Amino acid sequence: MPDTKQPNKSREGRCYELAFKYMQWHNKYTLIHASVFSYVFGCRMAHALVELDDDIIYEPVADVYFNKQKLYARFKVREFKRYTMHEAIELAIATGHYGPWDKQSCKMK
Repeated sequence: MPDTKQPNKSREGRCYELAFKYMQWHNKYTLIHASVFSYVFGCRMAHALVELDDDIIYEPVADVYFNKQKLYARFKVREFKRYTMHEAIELAIATGHYGPWDKQSCKMK
């Protein structure tokens, strides 16, 4: 399982959309809204991920699967909110966008 991959430019800035669609296409999993530390920009950034199980995370911008422990340690992941597929679909319909939907994610604490 790779732990690094350069993101495709067409995927940059689309983590919420891509994570939502991945979860929707697979009809399961858990959507995670969090913040991660960007070594490129030197600061925390809001981000969306998909948890496949207790050990595997799908990272939508790089389009790769990570070991959860390694990803969380390397990018200092701080989870804000977890959504089931049903919850995510309801919020996307209600708000007209893929997220973030909660105030904490928007503040990126």
